Amino acid sequence: MTMPPQGDHQPQHAEHAYGGPTAPPAGAPAPGAPAPQPYSTAPSPGSPTYVGASPSRRSSSRTLGWVGVAVLYALVLWQLAVPTVRTLLMSMRESSFDGSGAPVGLTHWEAVAPQAVPGALMMMAAVLPATVVAAALGLVIAGGMTAQHRLAVPVRVVVGVLGALFVPIGTAALRYVDAGYELSLTGLSTTFTLAALPLLTALFATAFAPVLSAPAPVRGVAVVLVVGLAGALALGPQLFELVYLTATSEGTLPPMLLVQMLGFARMDVGPAAAVASMMLLGAGLLGVVAMLALLLTRTRLAPAVEPPAAPPRSGPAGLVVAAIVLVLGLLLVGPFLLAGLTDVGAVAPDIRPTELAVRTWLPAALGTLLQVGVAVLGGAAIGLCRPAGSRSLWLLLPLAPWLFVGPGPLVLVDFVDASEAGLLGTWWGTVPRPVVVVAAVVVLALLLDRVAQQPGPRARAQVATATAGIGALLLLVQGQSLLPGLITGMGAEPGAPVTVLLRLGQYGLRIGEVEPLLGLLLPIPVFLLVAALGVLAQLGTRGLAVTTGDAVAAAPAAVTPYPGQDPLPLR
Repeated sequence: MTMPPQGDHQPQHAEHAYGGPTAPPAGAPAPGAPAPQPYSTAPSPGSPTYVGASPSRRSSSRTLGWVGVAVLYALVLWQLAVPTVRTLLMSMRESSFDGSGAPVGLTHWEAVAPQAVPGALMMMAAVLPATVVAAALGLVIAGGMTAQHRLAVPVRVVVGVLGALFVPIGTAALRYVDAGYELSLTGLSTTFTLAALPLLTALFATAFAPVLSAPAPVRGVAVVLVVGLAGALALGPQLFELVYLTATSEGTLPPMLLVQMLGFARMDVGPAAAVASMMLLGAGLLGVVAMLALLLTRTRLAPAVEPPAAPPRSGPAGLVVAAIVLVLGLLLVGPFLLAGLTDVGAVAPDIRPTELAVRTWLPAALGTLLQVGVAVLGGAAIGLCRPAGSRSLWLLLPLAPWLFVGPGPLVLVDFVDASEAGLLGTWWGTVPRPVVVVAAVVVLALLLDRVAQQPGPRARAQVATATAGIGALLLLVQGQSLLPGLITGMGAEPGAPVTVLLRLGQYGLRIGEVEPLLGLLLPIPVFLLVAALGVLAQLGTRGLAVTTGDAVAAAPAAVTPYPGQDPLPLR
């Protein structure tokens, strides 16, 4: 009897010995379809760093990269490193803004530590519950945002809108009037949760979505959690807007309130600088931990694909959870948006809402454009030009100490510089600083590193839309910041945050009488702009996966008909 072929001569889907066809194994490509091949993180044809590119092209790209890195480092040195050192030196001298006081060693540190350390720990504990809840919600929502999910588009639209639901001053004002809370752990934690949960959930979902699109997501999830928790612990003590309404000179005070009270209310600069230095050191240490988590795990961005025969995912959990968070966020922020439709002239006839909005958001927009521009150039120098080859992302490590440093801890030096430059009380004094936002540089370096590996129109579109989302987030946060108006911009025509606080104080915080004022904090056109940019960023970054270590994704073969084309079809 003739037997069917055996061993290496057996066809892939041979006839069964008894005549029936054998079905291909689950997940295998259909007959005739190209076999999957691993996605490589090595640069592809069309990239200036591709090994097959001409030596002169690779050399010029790396030279340009080193020039860009030098410029980036110079900006970091000027705007972050030197102000940090100056703050440390101010903390070890007698109280003087010009640094001319006699050295006193760590006297100021010893004096403020009994207040600053408990205050910092209280703020860290206050932000942790919301951060953990947002991480859990974001992980569930991200499951519905992967490129293989049928409901990815509506889920991403909801997440894009979630990122715009952030009005910290309004939330703090309502909480203070409704509950009359003191600066306690419970009160601060509740207020932070109400103000920041939608935004935090959107950020975690955005970070988890490409992680869950990778073949081995466990390590990537751990990296996101480490970076997210480190960021929350570092930024918690730097919160100012949520606690300023309840400023008092008694009890445990948040560090930023101590800096504002000691440095600007009492002009006791040395102790204020000591508190700021403690925040800088804590945030710097956590920034290094987060950066090492990214670099040591070799976190990279790659195209997100699955085997061709894999069925699309369709579970509704991500969309349901995202919709619930959206409804809760609208219930919290909706009153502020609706208040913008009422006539503010009934309670403040001297306020012109349009002029106030321009005075508030134009400086914030200018500062955001500068920050985004620097982040794009810095990210391109490191990620796109790859001056150090495959180790180029390690050039981000010197920036790590300022990964989670906001403008608060550097406000004393910023005040001195603005005074010497004649910017105090001027419009320019209200423009946000510094221009280097390290977190934005890191994100764009990772995105542009993916462009260097696999150049193409889709990769460039992902960078452009992600940049728009970063700009929207910076605009939203900085347009509602109190620090520029209270410190470097004091004496100038105040923006909406300072104006609202002054009027609320004038009316004794009787929110029922001055509700229209809260609508000035986030005008509806600004909300719609931020939400639209957020949705654009979410839809534009579909198809990305975060890989760590030696993880690779399966990509269809023979889908690049000419060098330089994006290797994956638009999903």
